[in-house]
Amino acid sequence: MLTAIETFLGHPAVAIILGLLFGALLLLLSRHSVKFLTPESSAAGFAIVAGSLLLRLALAASALLAYRFLLPDGFLWFAGGLAAGFVVMYTLELLKYARVRTRVR
Repeated sequence: MLTAIETFLGHPAVAIILGLLFGALLLLLSRHSVKFLTPESSAAGFAIVAGSLLLRLALAASALLAYRFLLPDGFLWFAGGLAAGFVVMYTLELLKYARVRTRVR
């Protein structure tokens, strides 16, 4: 049973999809924390955003280490998917804010 799960998670397509989803989830976590940053509570909001950033870094490093040691066959695929997930979500975020900026002008 455990070997079947390892084989499944080590498959390149599954590892890439998991990496993409995990990268997107981490960016959404960070995006959600920015909502606490308001002019009324800037210090507390900044602390929440900084904590969220450190948590996101720790979660990404933990996921990469876990995949590296538990499923070495799929590590490179997972790491590539994780990086691509960040890049895709940041690109979508930048496009969203670029549209808002052009509408304001």
